Amino acid sequence: MASEESWKDKYLRELDESERKEKQWQAERNVLERMLVRTSLASEGQSDKLDDLLGQLRDDLRKQQVDVERWRTLQDEIDAG
Repeated sequence: MASEESWKDKYLRELDESERKEKQWQAERNVLERMLVRTSLASEGQSDKLDDLLGQLRDDLRKQQVDVERWRTLQDEIDAG
């Protein structure tokens, strides 16, 4: 019986830790997304192409539709200038 209680305690501790990490990850992601939007706005006006690419990035963030492959393509296009 003690073994079973230990298992339950360990499970509940791990569940609490997982939930804490998830909340931390969400908070970090939120901060990074806000910083990305602000940085993209500060970068506007350098070229029409860059403005368009950064606008696409902000649209994705606003719609909460982050597609990693699409963003890699956007990153490549931004890097190519």
